Amino acid sequence: MFHLYQSHSLESLAQHFFEVMGESLPDNPLEQPWIIVQNNEIKEWLSLKCAEQQGIAGNFRFIFPSEFLWVLYRLKKPEIPRQLPADLNAMQWALFEMFSEEPSLLKKIPLYNIDSDTVQKRFHFCARIADNFDQYQMYRPAMMERWLQGKTSTQSRHEGWQLMVWRRLNERWKSSDITKDIPRRSAAFRELSTWLKTDEEFLKVLPDFIYIFGLSHAPKPFIEISSLMGDAKKVHYFLRYQPKEEDSSLPEELRQKWNKPLREQHDLVTAINEQLQIPFEQKVIASESFSSIKPNVHACHNKRREVEVLKDEVLSFLDEHPDFSVDDILIMVPDAQEYAGILEAIFSNSEQQPSLPIARLLGGDRDSVPHAMSNFLELLLSDFKASEVLQFLQLEPVRKHFDFSESELDVLEEWAVENKVFWGLGEDFNELYSWKKGISQLMAGYSLELPKHLVYEGVVPFEGVGSSEGINLSARFSSFIQLLKESDEEAKSSRTANEWMDLCHKWAERFLSNGADERQFTQLLTFLAKLEAHIELAETRQKVSFGVIRNWLQAQLNAQDSGTARYGQGIRVSSYVPYRSVPFAFIGVLGMNEEVFPRKAVRPEFDLIYDDPKPGDRILKEDDACLFLEILESARKHLHICYQAFMARSDSQKLPSMLVQQLLESQSKEPDKVVKRHYLHAFNSRYFEQGKADTYSGLSHHLAKTLKLKQHEPAPFLEESFKEINLFQDEEITVQDLIYFFTHPSKYFVQNYLQLFDYDNFNDITDRELFKVGGLERYQLRTFLAEGLVEDLEEEQLLEYAQRYPLIPEAMQGEKIFNLRKQEVSGFVEEVQKYTAGEELKRGIDLEIAGKRISGTLGSVYGDSLVHYRPAERKAKNEISWWIEALLWLNAGVALQNIVFISLKNEKPEVLEIPASHIAQQALEKLINLLLRDDPWLHKLCFFPDTSKAYAEEFKKTGEYDSAMKKARKSWLGGRFSPNPDSADFYNHLIWKDHDFIASEFFNRNALEIWEPFLMAKEEAG
Repeated sequence: MFHLYQSHSLESLAQHFFEVMGESLPDNPLEQPWIIVQNNEIKEWLSLKCAEQQGIAGNFRFIFPSEFLWVLYRLKKPEIPRQLPADLNAMQWALFEMFSEEPSLLKKIPLYNIDSDTVQKRFHFCARIADNFDQYQMYRPAMMERWLQGKTSTQSRHEGWQLMVWRRLNERWKSSDITKDIPRRSAAFRELSTWLKTDEEFLKVLPDFIYIFGLSHAPKPFIEISSLMGDAKKVHYFLRYQPKEEDSSLPEELRQKWNKPLREQHDLVTAINEQLQIPFEQKVIASESFSSIKPNVHACHNKRREVEVLKDEVLSFLDEHPDFSVDDILIMVPDAQEYAGILEAIFSNSEQQPSLPIARLLGGDRDSVPHAMSNFLELLLSDFKASEVLQFLQLEPVRKHFDFSESELDVLEEWAVENKVFWGLGEDFNELYSWKKGISQLMAGYSLELPKHLVYEGVVPFEGVGSSEGINLSARFSSFIQLLKESDEEAKSSRTANEWMDLCHKWAERFLSNGADERQFTQLLTFLAKLEAHIELAETRQKVSFGVIRNWLQAQLNAQDSGTARYGQGIRVSSYVPYRSVPFAFIGVLGMNEEVFPRKAVRPEFDLIYDDPKPGDRILKEDDACLFLEILESARKHLHICYQAFMARSDSQKLPSMLVQQLLESQSKEPDKVVKRHYLHAFNSRYFEQGKADTYSGLSHHLAKTLKLKQHEPAPFLEESFKEINLFQDEEITVQDLIYFFTHPSKYFVQNYLQLFDYDNFNDITDRELFKVGGLERYQLRTFLAEGLVEDLEEEQLLEYAQRYPLIPEAMQGEKIFNLRKQEVSGFVEEVQKYTAGEELKRGIDLEIAGKRISGTLGSVYGDSLVHYRPAERKAKNEISWWIEALLWLNAGVALQNIVFISLKNEKPEVLEIPASHIAQQALEKLINLLLRDDPWLHKLCFFPDTSKAYAEEFKKTGEYDSAMKKARKSWLGGRFSPNPDSADFYNHLIWKDHDFIASEFFNRNALEIWEPFLMAKEEAG
């Protein structure tokens, strides 16, 4: 008996399903009821509903439609393996092997240009044929059987050559000891149909009750098998379809158009049962009054704004419906990988707004094992760019496998930048720009002690690895790079597909086994074993390059790594398809744009199904229309639809999905007015004009209010009364800290007390070597040359160092730049050497000044002079550093005669020389007292070398406060010829953006107390 139950509601179908199943329990309590469902999501939902109804859900055997035929077939022939030669992947490899051995077959295919044949092209073509054959076996098994008899079934010009290929492929299977006894799906369908009609013994082993629940799609052969079973067994078919919905808000014409796949399924079920003369009963399930929810349609600028609007809508819904929880909410997106990070960041954000739990995606996760494996395959035979290698190492399974912490990854990135690693693993230990050279420099840094600017066998020792932790880190990273190198070498040879799969197992163990989630890693190995079984069935002996196997494997891994989330873990996130008919109180659908949905079917022109579709065939455009209808009818309380209304780089508008347009037009004569168009930012003041905010974000409300009123004075970064701080509270102050503070007080405070950093000024990892030397690189090269030439180092030694570091580009261009910069500093070097004859004096000092110990190491003394030099213009912060060192030397009792600073001005040497006799040694105590006095820290920090010097110079010159403040303000703001003023500095801006300090007494005092002794000494020196 075949029972067909119909309802628009999946919940009503489920309720009736439990009633029917309760009335038809098998005699054996251990016998598992067979339940055919579309996918895992329906399976989980039905199990949960059963547990709610009956208190427990278990002992069910859930079967997917694609598996059903083989489950039945193996009841009679259990020896049939799980992996079959006519499976999609096995068939692709078998076709590839066949065409490689018999290229004459390709010549008979009019679509294929044999003259441009390559292994990659041939393999891709085999994938398209295999996909078609796989679909034909599912939807056109009779046609496939007719082909074996040499008979065509269509008028298509493409059927003849496909018939020829299919017959030849079957001949190969029949001639193989491995595959000759394994039937094709189309043959299995034919045999199974015969058994169900005539084989009494086979009918005895079938379960007495079969339940088919809520299929969104069912091929005609599946329905035929199900109907044939109804002649001897009880088949209960629960279909989410009603011919007409009186209470639906959709026009009936539109509803019927979208409902075509379910209508065809209903018509096929009734027609096939009538044709086969199966006892048949049809029943429409009474259910709650149906009224589809009117959707709320939103238009946003981008994905982030879509998610922000959705979060506010979810929070509003939960406020208005306290009986519902986050488990009653579903979010559907076109691509889980694209939206996962944004959803996680915004929904978990609890800053001045409630956070919402998002269920962790089972796929679509950049830290999943399949993603890590795919990323690894992409890396092999690449340029191994610095950014790509470090990104691979940052993947959680890889990072944990090699036991790197997050902070260690930051250190490795710094090392890569400082050692000029750009790309390449490196064939030799000193190959320029390579990872191998970078590691060689790390190793040389802690194992060799070389004179400054000396190269050892092409390697520049890196001095940044000194601690035992650093040595351990460099050793572990070296091991990681060596394993990459070994894997890359293994990928260079051509191998058979079986050999590649063995190697993939080895690579997975090598890079993922210790760090991956054990369940995920086991699933990966099982998945690879399944693919290997398919390859073995194809009996392929052709050797292929790594590129071929990589593309194929990545496609398989990406298909496996599709995104969805489990029940009971918070708000569920899924791509459009898995939860298509599952009811939820709140459904949010994002990314509903015209170019995204309905999805575009990319089918080959020789696809006979798309060329002449029949009832029961899955046609993507029609299936997506049905999917959209199922979503509309699955939202029980609230349906949120959103699309991106603007192009990313222009104001051009984008349209919503054609289905959304049809929906809006059916509900309003002015559909544009139904759409709620959102502003780019959640803090747009127009959201708050009516007194009720459209957002739950307190921060957005605050920002909007600030922008609207423009009266709110923002709280200063640092209150003027702030005193409590532990800087310089220890008995000892280091020389380094003292100089650092006075050369940039704001930066010292923010970094050392608040632990904040200007990330924009960090050295980012880069993948390209130097091609020109300008800006900072030019200054670094000139400084290097000046230091080396002052110390009388050989030009050849400096050139080798500059080439190997590298400070200059390769070959003749680099030598040309080297010689040019050397020429630029030659006059400067001659001037410096006049003051630096003899040995440099370096000494540790330990002073007590104003109750504090000042300790550290000082240098740069030659004879009786302190000499600083800089192959660029002298800046105020350079003078401060030089001045404090002079004060420290003098207070340490060293008999200096002069302090000298040599710089360049207009590319000519400029010498500032001050006799030590003009320097007031007590100026050092004044500096220490400024640090220690009981003033607010804002007062102490109010010193800026350039701005304060401008003030002090003008005041000393004129004695007028107004004139001095004018000069200081001009210096602070900068201008055309001062492109980097103090006000543009990140740290100064952070603390002082809300203060007009130049007129303050403490700015005046600090400027004069710090700069006056220097300016007086300079003036006396003439």
